[in-house]
Amino acid sequence: MDTNENSPHNDLLETRKVLKTMMIAAFALIILLSAGLWFMSRYLQNPKPQTMTTYSNKKTNVQLSPNIPQYIWPEDRLTLLNFWASWCAPCKKELPQLNQLAQDLPNLNVVLLNVDNKNENSEIAIQEILSKISPLFAKNLSVDPQLMSDFEVEVLPSSFLVNSHKEIVWKSSGEIDWLSAESLLRLSKFIKYDKKKAQKPAEN
Repeated sequence: MDTNENSPHNDLLETRKVLKTMMIAAFALIILLSAGLWFMSRYLQNPKPQTMTTYSNKKTNVQLSPNIPQYIWPEDRLTLLNFWASWCAPCKKELPQLNQLAQDLPNLNVVLLNVDNKNENSEIAIQEILSKISPLFAKNLSVDPQLMSDFEVEVLPSSFLVNSHKEIVWKSSGEIDWLSAESLLRLSKFIKYDKKKAQKPAEN
């Protein structure tokens, strides 16, 4: 008799316990999601340079001065270096997009570094490729293939973002869709971050 009378009461207590547990779990989930969104927003606003052992605490203009003219390095803009070759199909696919970036993003200095072994046939091939994306807004420079070793490039195409202080802040190996929303967002964030960094003195 007593058991039957207490049964509804016990069921009510159990229900309250379950609801309380669910509410606590939901509250904890909301806190975790909020913290994650806050962290992502902070990171996207101030993307930190990726650490690269080879270039840690080194100035790229010092290492590359014999190979790349100083005019390639604007003091007030982020630079995108893209290694490419005339025989590389993914490279040729990227070129029109990179040229579009150079036209659409005035705060991004786009430099195409061609690493073909220099001969008459390669020169003809290079000119034919570049003529298809005329007018050329990006800078194109023929460099010694040895430069690939200096940058530890193992795959073509390979791209590097270099900030106003000549520090490599990002690297990519392989083909990229440069006009995708993800790529444009990444570039815009790095450009924004570089403007802030350009106003500060370079670290020794």
